[in-house]
Amino acid sequence: MTNELTFDTPFPPEEVKQRDGRGGMTYSYVDARVVHQRLDDVVGVSGWQTTYRLIDPGSYAIECTLQVLIEGVWITKTDVGYPN
Repeated sequence: MTNELTFDTPFPPEEVKQRDGRGGMTYSYVDARVVHQRLDDVVGVSGWQTTYRLIDPGSYAIECTLQVLIEGVWITKTDVGYPN
């Protein structure tokens, strides 16, 4: 059986949620559990990892680092988020 699911495969509409944001904008997102499942399905449970670090206790800024194993190479992406 071939797994045809890729990172580019759109998420099913029932998994996409919306929330109101600043300036009257509406943001679409998927829950982290849905993303975890996609990573498991595409690269396997041992093919990715995340770490979190509190970088500013005053603003509660959190740094998230995602690493994905692609063709034997760990690809790393990092971003910072703040509480809503």
